[in-house]
Amino acid sequence: MKKSQTILNVGVTMLTTLGAASVFAENLPVPRAHDIQPMAGNCAIGPFPQTDKAGPYNAHCAVLTDGEKCLAVIKQYMSSEGVLKKVSLGEEEKVAYCLEHFKNEILGEE
Repeated sequence: MKKSQTILNVGVTMLTTLGAASVFAENLPVPRAHDIQPMAGNCAIGPFPQTDKAGPYNAHCAVLTDGEKCLAVIKQYMSSEGVLKKVSLGEEEKVAYCLEHFKNEILGEE
């Protein structure tokens, strides 16, 4: 299976999982869970510090889960037509962390 197809499959699975979790998401004035916007991917994630301003998510970065922020990171690399693009230089480790986070959370692997 191609790498881009694997990423897309993980993203779709994550969207489904986060969709169910959105019912319990805290009421914030920004989209969360499966509706999270790509800018939230600029928040600090796991061992990675905040990389840039996260727009309306700046004040809410501490409340968002790593799953939400990782989904936002993946959304940064997908066009509105669903086509994935190559990861930006310097972002490879963060994207790898996010894919591993999805794998651990969804499949229960470590």
